[in-house]
Amino acid sequence: AATLTFSGHVPAGQRAPTEIRIVATDSKGAEAADVFSIGIDEKTLPPVVSTPVADQIALEDAPFSLSLPAGVFSDPESSGS
Repeated sequence: AATLTFSGHVPAGQRAPTEIRIVATDSKGAEAADVFSIGIDEKTLPPVVSTPVADQIALEDAPFSLSLPAGVFSDPESSGS
């Protein structure tokens, strides 16, 4: 994808580190790969909505885009936001 992001979620109840393997392929077919682990801490608090987002209206069969400003969500465990 051109967004340079990926997302997912860990199955409920899984606390052991989860290994993630990512592979990037360029337009000529060359690849680079890496494996990393994500540890799950059951004491981790989820992000919170700091600034509610107003209701949006989307038209059927029309493109829709919504950009959220910085600060809409915050991390309750971080002093920096």
